[in-house]
Amino acid sequence: MYFDRTHISDGQLLEFYKALLYPRLVEEKMLLLLRQGRISKWFSGIGQEAIAVGAALALDTDEWILPLHRNLGVFTTRQMPLQQLFHLECADSSRPSSKSFYLRSATQQHQY
Repeated sequence: MYFDRTHISDGQLLEFYKALLYPRLVEEKMLLLLRQGRISKWFSGIGQEAIAVGAALALDTDEWILPLHRNLGVFTTRQMPLQQLFHLECADSSRPSSKSFYLRSATQQHQY
């Protein structure tokens, strides 16, 4: 198999790798917290990072994406702060109970 990376720099490849690695590290940490009983639930997406990250990276920053469960890579690729994400996951009373939300780019306000 030949991979033509004529238009992809080494720096871009490194950023792609980091985008894949970050949600995996978060997943591993959350699973540890779950096993320790420090959180009550976590729907793991380990092994599915490439789908979420790849979809988010393929879009322009002004394009919308409507993620469902097990799409942590969409949130991290769109640079949603983990504190906001965990407010959603932990049903923080200061946030709406609905998980209907959308993400645009990191420079725009995240609504949920």
